[in-house]
Amino acid sequence: MVNEQLMISRENVHEFFKKWIPAMESAQNSGETDEVPANPGDERAAAEVVRSLLPEGDTHITVMEQNFSPGGDRPNILVTYTPDGVNYSLKPILFAGVHMDCVLVQDNKQLEFRLGQDPKFGETIIGRGTLDNGVNVLATAEMLKGLCKFPIEGLNRSVVVAYGADEEASDTNFGFHGLVERGDIDPSKYAAAVFADSMLGAWSTKGIVLYKIGIKVDGPTHSGMGLSAHTVGCDLVSGINRALRTNFPERGPYRLGTILQANLVSKADEGKTTVPLVASYEGCMRSNPQYPLETVFKEIESVVNRFRADLSSNSQYQNFANDIEITFEPNVIEDGYLMDREFEQVAREIIGGAYAATGIEGIPRVVATGGGLPGIRAFSELGLLTLATGVGHPDLEDYHGPEECVATNITKKGGIYMRKVAEGMHQALLDQGK
Repeated sequence: MVNEQLMISRENVHEFFKKWIPAMESAQNSGETDEVPANPGDERAAAEVVRSLLPEGDTHITVMEQNFSPGGDRPNILVTYTPDGVNYSLKPILFAGVHMDCVLVQDNKQLEFRLGQDPKFGETIIGRGTLDNGVNVLATAEMLKGLCKFPIEGLNRSVVVAYGADEEASDTNFGFHGLVERGDIDPSKYAAAVFADSMLGAWSTKGIVLYKIGIKVDGPTHSGMGLSAHTVGCDLVSGINRALRTNFPERGPYRLGTILQANLVSKADEGKTTVPLVASYEGCMRSNPQYPLETVFKEIESVVNRFRADLSSNSQYQNFANDIEITFEPNVIEDGYLMDREFEQVAREIIGGAYAATGIEGIPRVVATGGGLPGIRAFSELGLLTLATGVGHPDLEDYHGPEECVATNITKKGGIYMRKVAEGMHQALLDQGK
């Protein structure tokens, strides 16, 4: 049952986003590419919105700002909640990755507060920075206010929220990564970490990446062509997974990889339209000494070679088999971040329990996440329980797009969701003697 006292009103949700979305105009941030020059962003306006959310004068809350950008325009805000009767021998839980920016936009109209309607979720709030990551800024702030007013029974450790400059995946030294690099946030001083940036539940720890696959399809446009690269890739990866399950059962390597990208790019070619399509895949697996990596590599490579040979005889592909290019790197061994069975179960219980208790329905899965986030890496390498989870809904996702939005009814429960994650983490740590 959701505690109605912890739920914020529709009016308060609107009030927040009417301040937050305009603050994103100066907080737009992007790394430099061949097409786009670097835009460093300025989170000062967003930081003011964050400060306005925090409980004023409450003795349980301590606020500290860290700003080490050359222009002094990239603030980080560290907020610590210390409960009555705190046991200082218990390390705090950290909520991080709560970034106060959005990626660079081309049309400032995307930075206006707008309301929409979704047939499934009802009212939506549209604007850049709503899903990524304003909704989680609001949720963590509401969690802090709720902890002050209605303490969690038995929670006798501190909870820290790090509101950071820069994107959560950035490796600059201005945001969360900089806080870790400089020692302002020392992972060894925390018991666990929550990266509050994803509406899907995820966890991370160390593993390996065993293969990378690229699929390119380049030929005349025809019926079904728009999905062909993705279809080819899915068929191939499915074949690899079947072979791994058959030849390396039970305690062998299990693929928990991610489809990285599937891009459609149209171009004109001598008056005829062609559609080069590229899909790329990365296979992340648990390793097991029982199965030498060379044996696993050989099996994967044999599946890829058979698949190439069978393309011309496959009725689905035979009309354009010559237009399909498959690149395969079978011997890629890199650090990934996958969780062992014990931690995986703990993560599922925490995240799934928080969804269930909050009444946020329809989240499809709890997944493993890659190790690309610099902040995650520092915690995972110490073997700390590390989750990535937040508020939102994948059915509404439009990351970095003009229709980026959140559902009002889900946003109203964000603080309760984060509170349940903190409560579940605390109990899991106690069960582990931490």
